[in-house]
Amino acid sequence: MARKRVVRSAGTKAKVALAAMSGMSPSQIANRFGVHPTQVATWKKQLLEEAETLFADKRRKSAGMVDEQELYEQIGRLQMELAWLKKKLPKSNDAKRGLVEPEHPLLSVRRQCELLNLDRSTFYYQPRTETRANLELMRAIDEVYLKRPYFGVRREKVFGSQRESVPPGKGRSSQ
Repeated sequence: MARKRVVRSAGTKAKVALAAMSGMSPSQIANRFGVHPTQVATWKKQLLEEAETLFADKRRKSAGMVDEQELYEQIGRLQMELAWLKKKLPKSNDAKRGLVEPEHPLLSVRRQCELLNLDRSTFYYQPRTETRANLELMRAIDEVYLKRPYFGVRREKVFGSQRESVPPGKGRSSQ
């Protein structure tokens, strides 16, 4: 049957560590307090390492310690500022894309896009340019439409490709 684990109080550990500092052998201390000699050495080492903190000035906060309330206030302030900033952001992705600084020393592109509510794929997107043939085709369609805005799509398709001058009302359906 397994033995039940014994949990020692902080006071007992302190007495064992102080006794170890007095010069008694670890086996004598272990017999006296009913602990293992290895545990005596561990608690002695812990006492030596943490003795300085016992006498530290508790009235002053150390440089690493910051008031918890102050941190909560800062978190709240940052959340409020972020909400305000998101309301004031431009709506268009092109304008947001211009706000991202890829060479920023502290904020990554990922974090900047996240703050701007902009997908990273949108930031990296490079639109394709139109081919020369496609531009010429669009220009021809515009010319037909500007000459005869009353043509529907079907008449534009038939008469725009023939490029003949057809008077109004004289389409294929009226012949």
